[in-house]
Amino acid sequence: MNPFYRILFCCLACLTCAVRSSASSPPSVYALAHGDRPSDIFELSANGIPVPVLAHTPLYDYAHLSADGAITLIVTVPEPVQTWHISPTTLKVQARVEGRRLILELPHAAYLIAKINDLKEIAVAIDQPESDIPPASGGGIYNVAAAPYRADATGHTLVTHPLQRAIDDAHAAGGGIVYFPPGTFLSASLQLRSNVSLYLAGGATLRSSGDPAHFPTYYRKDSLQMDGTWFLHTEPGSENIRIFGRGTIDGNARELRGRNRFLNNLVVPLQTSRFTIEGVVLRDSGLWGLIPTRSDRIVIRDTKHFNEVDAFFENDAMDIIECQDVLVSHTFAISEDDTYSTKTWFKETDIAVNWPGDPEPLENVLFEDCLAWSRCATFKVGFGCFQPQRNIVFRNSTAYRGMRAIAINRLWGTAAAENVTFENIVVEGFQPRERDRDKCRWLDINTGAGAPVVNVLLKDVTVLDVGYHSSRIEGHSPTAGIDRLRLENVMVGGQPASSLDDLGVGATNSYVTEVSFGTPAR
Repeated sequence: MNPFYRILFCCLACLTCAVRSSASSPPSVYALAHGDRPSDIFELSANGIPVPVLAHTPLYDYAHLSADGAITLIVTVPEPVQTWHISPTTLKVQARVEGRRLILELPHAAYLIAKINDLKEIAVAIDQPESDIPPASGGGIYNVAAAPYRADATGHTLVTHPLQRAIDDAHAAGGGIVYFPPGTFLSASLQLRSNVSLYLAGGATLRSSGDPAHFPTYYRKDSLQMDGTWFLHTEPGSENIRIFGRGTIDGNARELRGRNRFLNNLVVPLQTSRFTIEGVVLRDSGLWGLIPTRSDRIVIRDTKHFNEVDAFFENDAMDIIECQDVLVSHTFAISEDDTYSTKTWFKETDIAVNWPGDPEPLENVLFEDCLAWSRCATFKVGFGCFQPQRNIVFRNSTAYRGMRAIAINRLWGTAAAENVTFENIVVEGFQPRERDRDKCRWLDINTGAGAPVVNVLLKDVTVLDVGYHSSRIEGHSPTAGIDRLRLENVMVGGQPASSLDDLGVGATNSYVTEVSFGTPAR
């Protein structure tokens, strides 16, 4: 054999072995928490390894795992697979059917939603393997299940005090990692402090108590006529706080809100700086879930937000409130109310009455690589606009289902929203509440009570479904209009849009100025 071909053959053989090795590496799977019920519809395996599937809501179940390289997912259901759909469509997943099994070939880890026949959906979150797992013991490690804390890991006993003690001890030492091993830890509110990290190992669940008597009351939500609390919240003026791992933070809203009519913001970074949350699952929040508030330099990465999508109201997955310099990257959010939203609030408003500090503008927020499913808005510059909101970008993301896919809604307050970009967004479909079908539209930009919207760009947007109602671009008054709206390469129903009619806009007025269409330079 020619030496050149011999070398080439050997290289190709080595490459093939490397790929096979990567594809066959076993995934990391995580046991369900105490009290969790496995799905009675779906069985799942990844590269031949069984993956637990949680029976979560009447509309979807979910599974979470970590894996590297190519992944073969097999979803088994109780009946022959007749129809199926995988979201995001941009994944272009290779799939085949074998009787009751849907077999998906993924080139790498991904977040996806599978709809099979007329069954409920299954959400599957596959992360890359962890790269920075801390040791369970040693210097700077505060293991909550070990001495001196000995927190019960069965979920039967309230362990707020040992958990808070571990956080306080780490802070007093100048910083450290509070380590949650696999198990279920039942707690009331915890305050996070400077230079302290919480690590939740895969299979660890930090669960909110279901008893309102265990919690301080921080607000009264007038629209719901319920009191509420913060589950994990930062000490005002704190810095360098991190939550990471492959564990779960469980708001236990079915118990706390459903039975006891008490609300729960799940993770509340309050007046803090350099806060990071990455890798964890946040589920079943009783109100808005993750709400960084009056804070700066926030990083939210690889988080999964699994809320009710059919029963509860105002359980937003994520609201960025009066913050500066925020990165939201590679996240998966399912909620009945808004999935990704920004807000600036009013100091005396019910939910904000005990927020520390003074109201602040919102500036420099980037959402990228997000998968959203909501019965309300998926990507929204939101209702509260009491201080300016500037430089907000949503990009490289998919709206699987919703009521409004792309929205700028200025309902309360009079401050402007300026420099807002929606880039490379795919709008796949809709699933509004029955009472809101007439509001179901892919695009909704309006200035409501009188807050202007200035300089908005929609670029490389693909609209596969326009919704049940015509879209809206509507100003409020000469001083609260919509000024400078640019649309570049917006595809609606497979056709490029060059007019408001092409966008399906049925409501507009003279307070909308400087609307332009074009194709971006390549």
